[in-house]
Amino acid sequence: MPKQVMPIIIAAAVLLTCQQCCCASAVQLSEAEIDAKLFELKPLPKVHYSTPVSPELSNQRLYELARITHSLCVSGEWTKQEHIDKFVYICARVNKAKPAIKASLAINFSPWHRRFDKKLPPTDRGPTYWKEIDYFVLHQPNKYILQNIAKRLGLGEEKIPSQTGSVFGNQNSASIPGTINGFLYEKFSNHKLKNVFVGFGIGLSWGACYVETGAIYTPQVKTFDRCYYNGSGS
Repeated sequence: MPKQVMPIIIAAAVLLTCQQCCCASAVQLSEAEIDAKLFELKPLPKVHYSTPVSPELSNQRLYELARITHSLCVSGEWTKQEHIDKFVYICARVNKAKPAIKASLAINFSPWHRRFDKKLPPTDRGPTYWKEIDYFVLHQPNKYILQNIAKRLGLGEEKIPSQTGSVFGNQNSASIPGTINGFLYEKFSNHKLKNVFVGFGIGLSWGACYVETGAIYTPQVKTFDRCYYNGSGS
């Protein structure tokens, strides 16, 4: 990370989340002075997603946040329609200036949302969702976790491969492409596919994306027996 980026991130986080800010000499800044300081900050070199932003912030404060970080984050659990409309309007204002990186919305979902009501239907699942996706390729920590996820989604092994860890061991951050090369190479090499890739790790960290692939070259994983030689070369 460039040395100049971290001070900008810290400054933006402090200025945007606090209603009052104090400088090194303990002088309180007014709202107008905070906005002026934000106006001086340059946009970050890449998109920076934050925790959900309060819709109670002023339009000017939200505008500067979207301009600096290229995003406005909302909560998937409690955000209302009027909040979404407001954030879309703010991002559109930012994008009118034709920035190098366009501002966009990000939605944060609590990993504990299913505790609220197990009967609560998912908002992102239609009646034919499982037919619309060819493969759900997940990080492969172990077969038990993957089979549990597949069971919750009502999907089988043909949709969510789970044998990577058993065959190749824990491939860590390479397990998604490793699964494709190990078990789906023929499908990916010869067909157009709709895929969901999901990575997750410690600290309830996770990331997911939807990717459409079009007969991309996917070489099959080759395995070799390890041979040991003694000093005589035999």
